[in-house]
Amino acid sequence: MSGTSTRAAALAALLLGVGLILTGCGDRTAGTTAPGTAVSVQPSPVATSTTAAPVPSYPSCATVWRAGKRLPAGYRACRSAGSVVRDQRRGCSSGQVLVVHDARWYAVSRGPVNHVTGPHPGRQLRKVVHTCVG
Repeated sequence: MSGTSTRAAALAALLLGVGLILTGCGDRTAGTTAPGTAVSVQPSPVATSTTAAPVPSYPSCATVWRAGKRLPAGYRACRSAGSVVRDQRRGCSSGQVLVVHDARWYAVSRGPVNHVTGPHPGRQLRKVVHTCVG
């Protein structure tokens, strides 16, 4: 083989290797894009361990959010229909944290759970939040 054909073969092998490496970096979304348009890139799948991290055990929302019960200290979330429900939290001017569940229930840690009823529950809840925030 001559020096020119050896260099051409080496260059072709190098370009093929670079092309293979770049194809493993992710997939572009289908279609073409205009210059200057953002392109969405999907990451390559990552193998996961067969041992999953422990999922925190949350109480049932129906168990926690009952009028007259006390909101447990350290309450973070509850489960409803198999899903974790993370409730809204508001810092009060008193230093307490007001927790609002499903726009109808509210309580502070270790305080009584209250159910908002009536023809305008949203208005009542806004008053509670306004009083809390100060």
